[in-house]
Amino acid sequence: MKAVELGIELDGEVLGRVLDQLKRLEHEGYHFEVADGSLELLLRRATGWVPDFFDVESFRVITDHVTPPEGDADELVLTAAVRATTEATVKVHVGLDRLVATAEGNGPVNALDAASARRSAPTTPSSAPST
Repeated sequence: MKAVELGIELDGEVLGRVLDQLKRLEHEGYHFEVADGSLELLLRRATGWVPDFFDVESFRVITDHVTPPEGDADELVLTAAVRATTEATVKVHVGLDRLVATAEGNGPVNALDAASARRSAPTTPSSAPST
């Protein structure tokens, strides 16, 4: 079993809960056959492990639509779609530091992702300058 490979000890009761959760998630459409990282997180959380990488203080997403000029109805729809902007602001605490990042994106999810990436870049080991 994967838990043994990872050095995670699960007793019978916890193992039963993990299997029930796996069945429920797979019924909802999740796939764990090639998602070793997701399975590992699921197994570790079953043992009470909760990562404390950062705490989200707040996030905000704003989508603005610029009023299109008067004209053909099809042109109005196209112009409105092209002239929409989405901006996200993310505020998190990493250790004792409070980090705030804002980014624009192609829709709310992309804007949040961009702000989160910008927020984490200075503290992520892979982005640290090599010496």
